[in-house]
Amino acid sequence: MWSALGLGLVAACRHDAIPPSRWTAALQPAEVVIRSKHGGTAARSTWVIAGDDDWRRLWDTIRRNEPTRPPTPPPVDFATHRLFAAAAGAGDSMGPDVAIDGVSMRGDTVAVLTCFQLPSRSGAHPADVVEQVVVVRIPRTPGPVLSLTRIARSCGRG
Repeated sequence: MWSALGLGLVAACRHDAIPPSRWTAALQPAEVVIRSKHGGTAARSTWVIAGDDDWRRLWDTIRRNEPTRPPTPPPVDFATHRLFAAAAGAGDSMGPDVAIDGVSMRGDTVAVLTCFQLPSRSGAHPADVVEQVVVVRIPRTPGPVLSLTRIARSCGRG
């Protein structure tokens, strides 16, 4: 099941209901900047990060829960790229999970296809609370970012 969701901290996003096949035909892998089990957000959410200040705030949130990470985030050239972050929300050690299926472009619009995995209850360890988050690099264009979301029993690891 796919749905179009608009999002953005500082970037414009479009809310069109576009059939995913228009976007998935040209799907490209996304470059993962960071994947963490301790993203620091209890709610399922997505963000477009278009500048150093927002990137630093997200990195600090992740680092607060993973103090072994370096104090500064990996550098990003925000003149040519944006970051797209997706958080699965809080769950036990068996999920939920999140993955970026890929990135597609049509004109100056960038579409990010995100998969949110439903939590599994078999073998779960409720004491091990995780907050999966993945951050990927996307091209910076003058157009909006379109987020397409898929809910599934299993996601890839993009």
